[in-house]
Amino acid sequence: MLNPLHRIVLFGLLIYSTGCMPEPYEATAPPREGEILLVVRVDDVGLLHSTNLAAQSLFENSIATDYSIAVTTPWFSEAAAAFRQHPELSVGLQFTITAPWKNYKWGPVSQGAKLATFLDPIGNFWPTYDRALNSPTDSLALITEFRAQVQQALAAGLDLAYLHFPVQGGQVPRWVWNILEHLAREYQVGITTYFDETPTAPISGKNAREIEKSLIDILNGLEPGLWVLETEAGEPTPEFYGAGFADTSEITYRANVMRALRSNIIAALCAERGIKLVSYRKLLQDAGLWHRKPASKTASTQDRVLFEQ
Repeated sequence: MLNPLHRIVLFGLLIYSTGCMPEPYEATAPPREGEILLVVRVDDVGLLHSTNLAAQSLFENSIATDYSIAVTTPWFSEAAAAFRQHPELSVGLQFTITAPWKNYKWGPVSQGAKLATFLDPIGNFWPTYDRALNSPTDSLALITEFRAQVQQALAAGLDLAYLHFPVQGGQVPRWVWNILEHLAREYQVGITTYFDETPTAPISGKNAREIEKSLIDILNGLEPGLWVLETEAGEPTPEFYGAGFADTSEITYRANVMRALRSNIIAALCAERGIKLVSYRKLLQDAGLWHRKPASKTASTQDRVLFEQ
């Protein structure tokens, strides 16, 4: 009698023979000695209604393990409400200091901070990091804003596991990392990349079949160790196109990645290769850091000493 895993694979083979699905996977690299641990992190949750819907489509029957939420946009409240209904999920804060889309903008959470260098003439964040992150002289204003973003997430009932600062085409300046480390200690949470996770190759492809095949190749190539697969939420809705995304082909790409993460074939491949899906929350639990009492505070003289030397 076939077990459930074999039924999934056989079903995929039968459907493929009719021309309705991409080519079925082959686990070309058998499980090796040692565990293969994989974090699958989905970013950009909370930016749009579309990204919230995309994230919610992954809550069940997907390989996604973590979700990074931005708190600076009007759609944050909807995202927070969805995650309050799923407290078992691992959630992180996606720090936001830019507003890159042409027709959809947002600004800071903090009030009264000296954020002028981070803002355009009408009070929104600049679209790129080269305008937003000028020098360490802005560090006190930045930690004030980032702390306000953390507190906004906590006030909305999110049980944060990690902090994430996305960088477009470059490395985070050392003075910004100092701020991330400071806040991680203050709130007893993790920081992405600080678990020594190795990024996988990015998922590539122009259509659904190519993207699923790319993900299959990535999973087949994983060796023992801790890996992270990074992607962004998205669905091809009029809202997403209307936001003025710089490359509209990226919208379709994101939607196809969401479908690949929900694929039964991908789930079966992970099981066959012995890939263990782990979240940042689980990594914190294993390290004995989960649910330590936060050392929350407001901006203080300590901040000035750390960031104005």
